Amino acid sequence: MTTDREQIADLVHCYSDAVVHRARDQWTSCWAEDSLWDLGPDRVIVGRGAIADHWQESMDRIECVVQMVSNGTATTDDMTGQGRWYLTEHVRRHNGELGMLLAFYDDSYVRHEGRWLFASRRLRPIYHGTPDLTGPFLPPPPPA
Repeated sequence: MTTDREQIADLVHCYSDAVVHRARDQWTSCWAEDSLWDLGPDRVIVGRGAIADHWQESMDRIECVVQMVSNGTATTDDMTGQGRWYLTEHVRRHNGELGMLLAFYDDSYVRHEGRWLFASRRLRPIYHGTPDLTGPFLPPPPPA
């Protein structure tokens, strides 16, 4: 039997795998109905449908993307949990621009019908710029 942490790690993998494969249905299935996706100031999206639509708009501007999750934590009680997962993302946009994101997500989870889902994901960028790392690095926000 898998642990809650292993199930949440599978959820995080499913999310990143869907990003790479541009699999909207798979990606959307990772979210609870009333979830929240916080991408920074003035970029908070609420509700699975609105989150999926925003994701699709973002993906439509990207030619290819690889999102790799490196390490993470997850703690749970019976029906909810909290976690943090670090990621690296490489993108090439349709206009030829290359980009790189080094960040982590602060997550909250909810168990729904026996499956862990994202109740919220809060993106915490550390670097977002060109792949040569010449852009500014941001100090990580204090732990939540």
